[in-house]
Amino acid sequence: MKLIIHEQEIKAYFEGLRQLIWGGSGKPKPPVEEPPCPPEKSEFRKVLQGYLHQSIEIATDAGSLAGVLREVGDDYVEINEPGGTQVIVPLGQINYVQAL
Repeated sequence: MKLIIHEQEIKAYFEGLRQLIWGGSGKPKPPVEEPPCPPEKSEFRKVLQGYLHQSIEIATDAGSLAGVLREVGDDYVEINEPGGTQVIVPLGQINYVQAL
């Protein structure tokens, strides 16, 4: 397949792409600081930390999974399923947790 493209079209394409990525000024935007952890999220983390190294079941909108809670991060948990699979679940996706 052969494409015929004019040089002006290529320049306009990449200029538009540059503006999308870097904004109109061509300079990178400063990183946006995330707000501190909401109180309900930090309380939920404390509850989850009480289940560390225990068998639990976690339910999300995508389904539930069971295994041993290995780690509680700032915004995620890591669970080892019985088959050996390690699963990372974002805290915001968890609907409930129960001990098994």
